[in-house]
Amino acid sequence: MSGLLFWNCRGAKKVEAALYLREAIKDHGVIFVGLLETRINNVENNQIMKLLADNWKFFMVPSVGLSGGLLILWRCDLADFTVVKHSSQMVVGNLKMINKGDWKIALVYGSTDVQERKFLWEDLGRQCDDDSPLIIGGDFNCILSQEEKRGGKKFKMNQGSKDFPSFMINNDLHLVNSMGPKYTWCNNKSGSNRIWEKLDRCLINSSAMNFLHLALVKHLPRFASVHCPLVMELFKPVNSVRKDIRYEEVWATYYGATALVKKIWEKKCSGNPAVILSKKCKKTLRALFFWS
Repeated sequence: MSGLLFWNCRGAKKVEAALYLREAIKDHGVIFVGLLETRINNVENNQIMKLLADNWKFFMVPSVGLSGGLLILWRCDLADFTVVKHSSQMVVGNLKMINKGDWKIALVYGSTDVQERKFLWEDLGRQCDDDSPLIIGGDFNCILSQEEKRGGKKFKMNQGSKDFPSFMINNDLHLVNSMGPKYTWCNNKSGSNRIWEKLDRCLINSSAMNFLHLALVKHLPRFASVHCPLVMELFKPVNSVRKDIRYEEVWATYYGATALVKKIWEKKCSGNPAVILSKKCKKTLRALFFWS
């Protein structure tokens, strides 16, 4: 068991949310859970804690009325979690797993307000200044391109969508590939009023990439919430399946991408021009893929 689960459950008192979480933990070998928007200020009426076994411990950031609230859960017989920093938008701590080393884990619940979210980037940035393998997961309440949205108003680059990639570049953070539903949130409205967006995601630093054979996030089906749960399994065995890397338009919006491509293509090579062209294309795509 080495799975991490992040989920904006939109209320931890709901029985259906607790039942779904329990099945997800069982099916995906989850050892650590980060819940967002729990809407609780104590665990007495928390259906999730009632359905989990006694070998789970927790740390909670209370909600303000029926708004917000964060809850961290971990299997205390398999791991230990120590909180380092917390606020209404995040919980950061050290997760020590038996025979799997020490990891820094951050649960994120980004504010919908761009200025408030800047405080999140600043606080998180202070936790990225060492070489510890770091995984950040949660609801960032921010999208990066039109590719991450369907329906509603057309995406426009704003300060919030600029701050997010700048934060990642400045702190050596990379988006983790995902499988499952493309969009992680839906407003559940009907017809032309329905909107889908990719608000939930996981990030890792280079140290975490060096430890993981395969970094992949599963988007589970939406149930009991308008958000998909995210599951990231550590130390998943590698399957020898070839996967082509395709160019993503969002790469062009990242600061530093042009310089990265230019460096590769300006390098002098000798040999067959067709072979050189093919190699440079592949090298560029791989560099952008792992850098992003």
